[in-house]
Amino acid sequence: MTRAMARREGGFTLAEMLVAITVFTVGALGVMAVHTATSRANQAARRLDRARSLADQVMESVRGTPMATLAPAVPTVVPLADKTIDGVVYHRRYSVSAHPLSGNLRRVWVQVTYGDFGDENDLHAVTINLIRTAAEAL
Repeated sequence: MTRAMARREGGFTLAEMLVAITVFTVGALGVMAVHTATSRANQAARRLDRARSLADQVMESVRGTPMATLAPAVPTVVPLADKTIDGVVYHRRYSVSAHPLSGNLRRVWVQVTYGDFGDENDLHAVTINLIRTAAEAL
């Protein structure tokens, strides 16, 4: 075996190793970025689902209330106690008002707002509207 052949068979050069490490690092950073983005998207979806669930609970509570107690003379927004779940504060409120087309109908509006990732300046909201009749009995 000649000295030139022995040098070629000796392994990787420093330049080849640096290129391989660079390619691996760029790939690993890409995987980490995708993981972070997916994690944040899952958290946002979980918070939105909780807000929707809280709005559904308020709506069902209002639907179970007799119509006579849901007939305010002046439409008002009724704030409910805030709920904190996993460090996120959910602000709940609802309103019941007479429907303009019929005195037999009531418009029920429920809204739940929350700050994304603890930021109360970046509010998200879930709103549910319902038209309820005086004859509706649950």
